[in-house]
Amino acid sequence: MRVASRSGFVTNVPTEEESAQQWERLRSIDWNAEAKRLLKAAMKRRDLNYRVLADRLARMGIQETEANLRTKISRGTFTAAFFLQCMAIIRKDASQFETLFDVERLVRGI
Repeated sequence: MRVASRSGFVTNVPTEEESAQQWERLRSIDWNAEAKRLLKAAMKRRDLNYRVLADRLARMGIQETEANLRTKISRGTFTAAFFLQCMAIIRKDASQFETLFDVERLVRGI
């Protein structure tokens, strides 16, 4: 359903059924797998391997071996803080996070 907002912009407001479908899609997402995918994709884009990531984390005072990183990232069960630390190293610009994490794509199931 399309609705005009106070500012005059026309926005799409999901119907009750569409909203329920979006929530169901969000419930069905494997969030650990998504976190792993995002981190590995960012590493690949920057041509960054586990050894270099371990070295850069050490500069931040975070001691992780290459083997530990490989295991932790392959499981996808790491903290949000660890994810943000890695992304800060990989991206070097926190304002670029939104290009990595496309919530709308996840909700729509695209």
